[in-house]
Amino acid sequence: MLFKGLSMTSTEITFYIGVVNFLATLVGLVLLIFFGRKSLMLVFNVLMTLTLSLLSIYSFDKNSIGMIVCVLLFIAFFEFSSGPIVWLYNAEIMRDKAVAIATFLNWFISLVISVCIPFLVKKFDIGWIFLSFAIFTALGSVFIAVFMRETRGKTQAEIDELFDDSEPNDFKMEE
Repeated sequence: MLFKGLSMTSTEITFYIGVVNFLATLVGLVLLIFFGRKSLMLVFNVLMTLTLSLLSIYSFDKNSIGMIVCVLLFIAFFEFSSGPIVWLYNAEIMRDKAVAIATFLNWFISLVISVCIPFLVKKFDIGWIFLSFAIFTALGSVFIAVFMRETRGKTQAEIDELFDDSEPNDFKMEE
C-alpha cells in the first residue's frame, strides 16, 4: 500500500486535496488580475516540474508525507496557472472552431492518460511515472517560454495583431 504507516486515511487525504484544489482555484483567479498569463504559466510550470521531481524522489524513498505535500503543492501550482489559464488563453487567441478542437484534444488526452495510468502503475514504479510527468512539464515550460505570448490587458484586436504574422496581402485570392 502506498500510504503504509501513515496515520491519515485515503478519505482524509482526498478531503485535503479537494480543499487545496478549491482554495487554490480562488487564489489562481486573483493572481490573474495582477499578473500576466505567460509569467504565471512559466513560473508555476517550473514549480510543478520541481514538485513532480520531488514527488518522484519521495515515491522511490516511500516517503508518504513528502508525497502528500508534493501532491498538494502540485495541485495548488496547477490551479495558480494551467488550471484556469489554458481555458482563458485559448478563448483569447482562438476562434470558435479552434477552441472546440483544443477543448476536445484537452479532454481526449486527459482520457488517454486516465486510461493508461493504471496499466503503467502495474508495470513501473510510480516514481518513474512522476519523473516522466516532470520531464513533460519541463518541456511544456520551454514551450511556454518560447511560444506563448502575453495577452493580459490587450484588446481582441491587439491579440489578433499579436498572432498575425502574415503580410496584409498574403491571403488574398487572385482574380
